[in-house]
Amino acid sequence: GFNGESGKNIVYAHTLRYLGESDQYANILITMNETGFFEEVEGIELLHKGTILILDENNQIMASSQPVSLFNGLEYSNFSAEEGSLYLDNDGHNVVVSYVTSKVTKWKYVSIIPSSLFW
Repeated sequence: GFNGESGKNIVYAHTLRYLGESDQYANILITMNETGFFEEVEGIELLHKGTILILDENNQIMASSQPVSLFNGLEYSNFSAEEGSLYLDNDGHNVVVSYVTSKVTKWKYVSIIPSSLFW
C-alpha cells in the first residue's frame, strides 16, 4: 500500500519536458489507493448491484470493484464523449454502461449496472 494503507495502488505516470531548450524531463506520478477509491463510491446504492471500473486508453482495466473482463462494446473507443451512457449486451444480459472521463489522465470511470434496475 501507499502511506501505510493496505491494498493495491492505482498509479498514473506522465512525463513532461522542461520548457526552454533543455533536454531534461520530469515525471509526475499520481497515486490513489484502490481500496479508498471504492470506499468513496460504496454509498451509491445502485452500484452494489453493478460494477465500477477504471479503463485506460489501451483498454486496460486499471481497477475494478469486482472481477470483470472486457465484453463486446466495453472498449475505450466506444466512450468518445466526455461522459455518457450506452446500453450493451453482456453475455445475454442487458446492462447500462455509464462513464465519465478524467480531465487529467483521460481514463474512463465506468459503471456497469443491469438494465433491469431501471425498467
